[in-house]
Amino acid sequence: MKKNKDVVTMIRQPNRVTMAKNTYTITQHRILNRIIEALQKDMELYNKGANIGQLSLFDSPSDTLVVTIPLQRLSDDPTYYKEVKNALVGFIHIIVSLSWTDKEGTKWTRAIPLFQAVEFPDVQERYSKNVKVKINIDVAKYLLDLNEGFTRHDAEIAFKTRSIYTARIYQFISRYKDKEQYVMPLNEFKSWLGIEDKYEAYYDLKKKVLDVACNELKKISDLYFDYETKKKGKTVTHIIFKIKTLQSEKDNEIAHQAKKDYIISLMKRAFDCKDKHIEKINHILINHKFHHKIINKLVEVEQFIDTVKNDPTKKPINSKAEYLISSLLNEFSN
Repeated sequence: MKKNKDVVTMIRQPNRVTMAKNTYTITQHRILNRIIEALQKDMELYNKGANIGQLSLFDSPSDTLVVTIPLQRLSDDPTYYKEVKNALVGFIHIIVSLSWTDKEGTKWTRAIPLFQAVEFPDVQERYSKNVKVKINIDVAKYLLDLNEGFTRHDAEIAFKTRSIYTARIYQFISRYKDKEQYVMPLNEFKSWLGIEDKYEAYYDLKKKVLDVACNELKKISDLYFDYETKKKGKTVTHIIFKIKTLQSEKDNEIAHQAKKDYIISLMKRAFDCKDKHIEKINHILINHKFHHKIINKLVEVEQFIDTVKNDPTKKPINSKAEYLISSLLNEFSN
């Protein structure tokens, strides 16, 4: 897709939209992204206190917000247009439940279509053609209001993947990227994606949802994730998302290298180790998970060598370097 240099791809989206349970197709997800993108200026005004009737997209005769999207912003492939039209029509049948409490404390729910109407040309002939989406005022407020927090994400990620799971999980980790880790119950994760009745075996969910999104985001985004699981017995109960960015990984690499350099310096200074000794344990040093334990081991070995040195009944240690290397290999090679 051709990218307009004047379009800002990082957009804000209400958390209620990010975390809403839905079964959108990837095309519907892309369309909703473009709508949220088109609402950015009005979203800022609305959250600064502007009345919805003052917004630029508000159409007073119809009492709706009207969002116009150039077809080229949805796809520059005419063969894809039939799918776009089907996705637009499908939105008319998607119901949003909006809840509120009146002054008497009575709770109410209003169920209305996500979009009030959609208009599109029958055939995609020129890139100048547009589609129009008309949104009920109450749904517009649902899409505009940031009072419950917002997710900042790259709108273009949805256009770089054919997987709805990759696109949605990307927005999910965008919401929690400041936490670095987020634990989600497995049943809640499946419910959020609308796949409660699919992938009953965790292996299938791992292969067709989690691994696809995990591997794909590492290729198309500077925000991605690894994951682990929590189990009860042999049953997976939670997904632990390890949220990462390219910058955080670079920072980690710098920190790991600094710790490795410190360990090598300590080995040379306290144990007279030479490069030939360092080479013997290089496969251990490159694993940053061992660094803290290695430092503790150096202290332990140094104390033992001093004890032997001051005890004439102990067999002397001829080479501190060789003894240290042997100790480290015994401790960390398995």
